[in-house]
Amino acid sequence: MRAAAFAATIATAVAGGALVAPAAGAQGSSNDPAPTFYQPPTDLPAASGELIKTEPFPLAGAIPPIPGAEPISDGAGDGLPAGSRTRDMIARQRMLSDRVAPGVAAALGSTGPIDLTGVARRAADAGDSPSCRPQVAGMMILHALLPGLASRALDAVPAVALIAGADGRMALPVLAAAARASLQSALGAPRSSLVIGMSGNGTDVAITLAGIPGTWFTAPAPIAEDADVADGSAPPDAAPWTGDQGVIACAEMAIDARLCLDAGEAPGIAMGIASRTDGAWIGEGVARIPLPAVRDALDALVPDGRMSPASA
Repeated sequence: MRAAAFAATIATAVAGGALVAPAAGAQGSSNDPAPTFYQPPTDLPAASGELIKTEPFPLAGAIPPIPGAEPISDGAGDGLPAGSRTRDMIARQRMLSDRVAPGVAAALGSTGPIDLTGVARRAADAGDSPSCRPQVAGMMILHALLPGLASRALDAVPAVALIAGADGRMALPVLAAAARASLQSALGAPRSSLVIGMSGNGTDVAITLAGIPGTWFTAPAPIAEDADVADGSAPPDAAPWTGDQGVIACAEMAIDARLCLDAGEAPGIAMGIASRTDGAWIGEGVARIPLPAVRDALDALVPDGRMSPASA
């Protein structure tokens, strides 16, 4: 699917192709205090990997949106998903909680939804990499937020601008949610081999097909090829496939598992590379869905093997 087609696909994105504010009950002002759980501790444990605190939490984001769900990337630096607990990371989380998330909510409450369809189309035309570093899309989202920030949450402007301008990743979770929403239209299509989801956790990568919803097929996560790492980082420090940005490529390219198996390889997907050490973003590269996961998915989709050349 070409870039222009992706823009059309993303039209059924979050809340019908728009980035919307959380429903009533969520934080609506950049001056609202962060929940107690998200207040960083004064003293950090001495031992690496020691649990600081834990608390049940339903979802970080949902489609349709739920009160308080605000999918915003934490920007450049140490990665929270990898378990990093440096002071810089904690400071970013506090800024997200105290300034960015409630500021964005207040801005959207003032100006209304952002047209992600138009954002995706113009960003793709400008050469954006949707599944890796959507810098143009991030700047467009920031531009759309500024009027609302100026009128409702002026004190949040520096924090939102810092996150949006750090490395272009602010748009990633928004585009991923939009892509996931658009792909739901194919969910449950009989015998469909369209890949509608993929994700990696640094150990395994998993895919799911439209024809067998709710079933995931895994294989060892590959390390990105053609790595372009930042100064001071070495390719051996690159972690295997980590993150769910691959779902953006699913919407962008309309990946057919059967065609992948027929061709003997899956298309290359541009993705960010995380450090094995601290989860920080260290570069970019290209990864491919492992064929064993593709083969297993097709064998489950059509047990008689008529769609799976490898099982013939």
